[in-house]
Amino acid sequence: MKKSKIISSVLSVSIAVTAFAGFAATAKAAGYSDWVGYSTNDTVAEWNYGADNKDTTTTTGTYDPLTGTLTFTENTDLIGCDYDTGTYCGSAIIAQKNTDLVIDLAGYDVTVDATQLSDSWIAGIYRYGGNLTIKGPGSLTVTASGGTEKNAALIGYYGAAIRIIGGANVVLYDEDDNGYGLWASGNVDVENGTLEMTGGAAAIHF
Repeated sequence: MKKSKIISSVLSVSIAVTAFAGFAATAKAAGYSDWVGYSTNDTVAEWNYGADNKDTTTTTGTYDPLTGTLTFTENTDLIGCDYDTGTYCGSAIIAQKNTDLVIDLAGYDVTVDATQLSDSWIAGIYRYGGNLTIKGPGSLTVTASGGTEKNAALIGYYGAAIRIIGGANVVLYDEDDNGYGLWASGNVDVENGTLEMTGGAAAIHF
Protein backbone atom coordinates (compact mmCIF):
# COMPACT_ATOMS: atom_id res chain seq x y z
CA MET A 1 0.00 0.00 0.00
CA LYS A 2 1.33 3.41 -0.98
CA LYS A 3 0.63 6.59 0.97
CA SER A 4 1.47 10.23 0.37
CA LYS A 5 0.62 13.37 2.31
CA ILE A 6 0.95 16.98 1.21
CA ILE A 7 0.58 19.79 3.73
CA SER A 8 0.52 23.46 2.82
CA SER A 9 -0.35 26.31 5.14
CA VAL A 10 1.15 29.30 3.36
CA LEU A 11 3.11 28.26 0.32
CA SER A 12 1.50 26.64 -2.67
CA VAL A 13 2.49 23.04 -3.35
CA SER A 14 1.95 22.05 -6.96
CA ILE A 15 2.08 18.70 -8.71
CA ALA A 16 2.48 19.30 -12.43
CA VAL A 17 1.25 16.65 -14.81
CA THR A 18 3.18 16.81 -18.06
CA ALA A 19 2.21 13.55 -19.76
CA PHE A 20 -1.37 13.60 -20.96
CA ALA A 21 -2.57 12.37 -24.32
CA GLY A 22 -5.25 10.30 -25.96
CA PHE A 23 -7.95 10.46 -23.29
CA ALA A 24 -10.42 12.25 -25.58
CA ALA A 25 -10.63 9.21 -27.82
CA THR A 26 -12.17 6.95 -25.18
CA ALA A 27 -15.83 6.12 -24.86
CA LYS A 28 -16.00 8.15 -21.67
CA ALA A 29 -15.79 11.35 -23.73
CA ALA A 30 -18.91 10.66 -25.74
CA GLY A 31 -22.29 12.23 -25.02
CA TYR A 32 -21.47 14.15 -21.87
CA SER A 33 -23.37 17.36 -21.15
CA ASP A 34 -22.48 20.11 -18.68
CA TRP A 35 -23.87 19.31 -15.26
CA VAL A 36 -23.05 18.63 -11.63
CA GLY A 37 -24.63 16.19 -9.23
CA TYR A 38 -24.26 14.16 -6.08
CA SER A 39 -25.83 11.13 -4.49
CA THR A 40 -26.74 10.11 -0.95
CA ASN A 41 -28.18 6.72 -1.91
CA ASP A 42 -26.56 3.79 -3.69
CA THR A 43 -29.80 2.53 -5.21
CA VAL A 44 -31.53 5.74 -6.34
CA ALA A 45 -29.98 8.35 -8.59
CA GLU A 46 -30.08 11.57 -6.59
CA TRP A 47 -28.22 13.91 -8.91
CA ASN A 48 -29.52 16.96 -7.13
CA TYR A 49 -27.63 19.82 -8.68
CA GLY A 50 -26.96 20.70 -12.27
CA ALA A 51 -27.19 22.71 -15.40
CA ASP A 52 -30.09 20.50 -16.50
CA ASN A 53 -32.49 22.53 -14.31
CA LYS A 54 -32.53 20.03 -11.48
CA ASP A 55 -33.07 21.09 -7.87
CA THR A 56 -30.42 23.44 -6.50
CA THR A 57 -31.25 23.14 -2.80
CA THR A 58 -31.51 20.06 -0.56
CA THR A 59 -31.34 19.45 3.16
CA THR A 60 -27.55 19.05 2.99
CA GLY A 61 -26.45 21.90 0.76
CA THR A 62 -27.00 24.26 -2.12
CA TYR A 63 -25.61 24.54 -5.63
CA ASP A 64 -25.17 27.90 -7.35
CA PRO A 65 -24.97 27.33 -11.12
CA LEU A 66 -23.74 30.90 -11.67
CA THR A 67 -20.56 30.30 -9.66
CA GLY A 68 -20.42 26.53 -9.96
CA THR A 69 -20.27 26.25 -6.16
CA LEU A 70 -21.66 23.32 -4.17
CA THR A 71 -21.88 24.51 -0.55
CA PHE A 72 -22.57 22.06 2.24
CA THR A 73 -24.81 23.20 5.09
CA GLU A 74 -24.23 20.30 7.50
CA ASN A 75 -22.02 17.27 8.06
CA THR A 76 -22.89 14.96 5.17
CA ASP A 77 -22.38 11.32 4.20
CA LEU A 78 -22.53 10.64 0.47
CA ILE A 79 -22.73 7.25 -1.23
CA GLY A 80 -21.57 6.28 -4.72
CA CYS A 81 -24.53 5.57 -6.99
CA ASP A 82 -24.69 3.39 -10.10
CA TYR A 83 -26.71 6.03 -11.94
CA ASP A 84 -25.81 4.67 -15.35
CA THR A 85 -23.64 1.55 -15.47
CA GLY A 86 -20.30 2.18 -17.14
CA THR A 87 -20.80 5.93 -17.43
CA TYR A 88 -21.04 7.58 -14.02
CA CYS A 89 -18.34 5.60 -12.24
CA GLY A 90 -20.27 4.74 -9.09
CA SER A 91 -19.59 8.30 -7.99
CA ALA A 92 -21.09 10.30 -5.15
CA ILE A 93 -20.01 13.67 -6.63
CA ILE A 94 -19.65 14.19 -10.36
CA ALA A 95 -19.02 17.22 -12.56
CA GLN A 96 -18.79 17.03 -16.33
CA LYS A 97 -17.20 18.98 -19.14
CA ASN A 98 -17.15 22.78 -18.97
CA THR A 99 -18.91 23.01 -15.61
CA ASP A 100 -16.16 24.03 -13.19
CA LEU A 101 -16.95 22.87 -9.68
CA VAL A 102 -16.14 24.42 -6.30
CA ILE A 103 -16.85 22.16 -3.33
CA ASP A 104 -17.23 24.53 -0.38
CA LEU A 105 -17.05 22.47 2.79
CA ALA A 106 -18.04 25.56 4.82
CA GLY A 107 -16.61 24.16 8.05
CA TYR A 108 -18.37 20.78 7.79
CA ASP A 109 -17.14 17.20 7.51
CA VAL A 110 -18.14 15.43 4.30
CA THR A 111 -17.54 11.73 3.69
CA VAL A 112 -17.90 9.77 0.47
CA ASP A 113 -18.37 5.99 0.42
CA ALA A 114 -17.91 4.57 -3.08
CA THR A 115 -17.18 0.99 -2.03
CA GLN A 116 -20.53 -0.70 -2.57
CA LEU A 117 -20.44 -1.09 -6.36
CA SER A 118 -18.21 -2.77 -8.92
CA ASP A 119 -17.75 -1.55 -12.48
CA SER A 120 -15.00 -0.87 -15.01
CA TRP A 121 -14.62 2.67 -13.62
CA ILE A 122 -15.10 3.55 -9.96
CA ALA A 123 -14.43 7.00 -8.50
CA GLY A 124 -15.88 8.48 -5.33
CA ILE A 125 -15.56 11.90 -6.96
CA TYR A 126 -15.38 12.14 -10.76
CA ARG A 127 -14.34 15.41 -12.42
CA TYR A 128 -14.43 15.27 -16.23
CA GLY A 129 -12.64 18.27 -17.74
CA GLY A 130 -12.85 21.77 -16.28
CA ASN A 131 -11.53 22.52 -12.81
CA LEU A 132 -12.23 21.24 -9.32
CA THR A 133 -11.62 23.45 -6.27
CA ILE A 134 -12.06 22.05 -2.76
CA LYS A 135 -12.45 24.92 -0.31
CA GLY A 136 -12.17 24.81 3.47
CA PRO A 137 -12.38 25.00 6.31
CA GLY A 138 -13.70 21.49 6.81
CA SER A 139 -12.79 17.96 5.81
CA LEU A 140 -13.50 15.76 2.80
CA THR A 141 -12.81 12.04 3.18
CA VAL A 142 -13.32 9.82 0.14
CA THR A 143 -13.10 6.01 0.14
CA ALA A 144 -13.51 3.99 -3.06
CA SER A 145 -13.02 0.43 -4.32
CA GLY A 146 -14.33 -1.95 -6.96
CA GLY A 147 -13.10 -0.52 -10.25
CA THR A 148 -11.71 -3.10 -12.65
CA GLU A 149 -10.22 -0.61 -15.16
CA LYS A 150 -9.90 2.79 -13.50
CA ASN A 151 -10.18 2.74 -9.74
CA ALA A 152 -9.55 5.78 -7.51
CA ALA A 153 -11.08 7.83 -4.72
CA LEU A 154 -10.91 10.94 -6.90
CA ILE A 155 -10.50 10.92 -10.68
CA GLY A 156 -9.62 14.18 -12.40
CA TYR A 157 -10.04 13.24 -16.05
CA TYR A 158 -9.48 14.93 -19.41
CA GLY A 159 -7.04 17.50 -18.07
CA ALA A 160 -9.04 18.43 -14.98
CA ALA A 161 -7.10 20.75 -12.66
CA ILE A 162 -7.52 20.17 -8.91
CA ARG A 163 -6.99 22.88 -6.29
CA ILE A 164 -7.23 22.78 -2.49
CA ILE A 165 -7.67 26.09 -0.66
CA GLY A 166 -8.99 27.65 2.54
CA GLY A 167 -7.56 25.07 4.93
CA ALA A 168 -9.51 22.11 3.50
CA ASN A 169 -8.36 18.70 4.74
CA VAL A 170 -8.76 16.14 1.96
CA VAL A 171 -8.20 12.41 2.49
CA LEU A 172 -8.40 9.96 -0.44
CA TYR A 173 -8.40 6.15 0.02
CA ASP A 174 -8.59 3.29 -2.45
CA GLU A 175 -6.82 0.26 -1.02
CA ASP A 176 -7.60 -2.20 -3.86
CA ASP A 177 -4.53 -3.74 -5.46
CA ASN A 178 -5.21 -1.61 -8.55
CA GLY A 179 -6.48 1.40 -6.59
CA TYR A 180 -5.19 4.97 -6.37
CA GLY A 181 -6.00 7.75 -3.95
CA LEU A 182 -5.92 10.25 -6.80
CA TRP A 183 -6.02 9.73 -10.57
CA ALA A 184 -4.77 13.03 -12.00
CA SER A 185 -4.53 14.31 -15.56
CA GLY A 186 -4.04 18.01 -14.80
CA ASN A 187 -2.20 20.10 -12.23
CA VAL A 188 -2.83 19.46 -8.54
CA ASP A 189 -2.31 22.51 -6.29
CA VAL A 190 -2.49 22.47 -2.49
CA GLU A 191 -2.44 26.17 -1.70
CA ASN A 192 -3.71 26.08 1.88
CA GLY A 193 -4.76 22.77 3.41
CA THR A 194 -3.78 19.12 3.37
CA LEU A 195 -4.03 16.31 0.86
CA GLU A 196 -3.51 12.72 2.02
CA MET A 197 -3.65 9.97 -0.61
CA THR A 198 -3.54 6.20 -0.08
CA GLY A 199 -3.77 3.56 -2.79
CA GLY A 200 -3.10 -0.14 -3.11
CA ALA A 201 -1.22 0.45 -6.36
CA ALA A 202 0.07 3.97 -5.65
CA ALA A 203 -1.01 7.10 -3.82
CA ILE A 204 -1.37 9.01 -7.11
CA HIS A 205 -1.58 8.10 -10.79
CA PHE A 206 -0.60 10.53 -13.55
